[in-house]
Amino acid sequence: MRLAPGTVPNALIDVLCDGETHYLDALCETMIYSKEQIIRAAVKLADHGLMDRHSEPGEYRLSERGLIQVRNGFRVNSGPAKAHGKIRRQHDTFRVRAWKAMRVLGIFTMGEVISAAERGEADPNYNLRHYLRVLVAAGYVIDLTSKVQGTKLTSPGFKRFRLIKNTGALAPVYRPRPKVLFDFNTGIEIKIGEAKPCP
Repeated sequence: MRLAPGTVPNALIDVLCDGETHYLDALCETMIYSKEQIIRAAVKLADHGLMDRHSEPGEYRLSERGLIQVRNGFRVNSGPAKAHGKIRRQHDTFRVRAWKAMRVLGIFTMGEVISAAERGEADPNYNLRHYLRVLVAAGYVIDLTSKVQGTKLTSPGFKRFRLIKNTGALAPVYRPRPKVLFDFNTGIEIKIGEAKPCP
């Protein structure tokens, strides 16, 4: 059954409106929605500027501003989020959505980011591997040694990554011709070299 736009984000608002810190694992147990739906909802709330950016990975809570807005009756509708302050708008691409998901998740697997960001793109797995390769090379993301256990006994597990350089809402962009990563949040270019996908 297809849910109406705003259903899961508003359900998440109803949980987070107490101002307390909630953990993703607990939210998955108490809410009737899947982990992927909850992550997407958190990304949506972050788009509206409601989430606390200083939360640890796996923690969800509203910012002070978000609490004020929610307690004044704010609800997520079907329309796109409006830009806050002087933040530049970016096109709604897979990498823009992937960056938003990384900021919300903090520590993540490729599958979790793809679940939150994919909207029918041709090869989101390759796209994300390529983007992660750039972010790792630029020092924005690190590859963690521990893995998430796979569902099959023969599975080697899933690699985990951590976003360690969260510079702002705008997704850094790789420019292949000069081979640099440009960060719109800081205005800084970082030389990368060849951007081969993560293994």
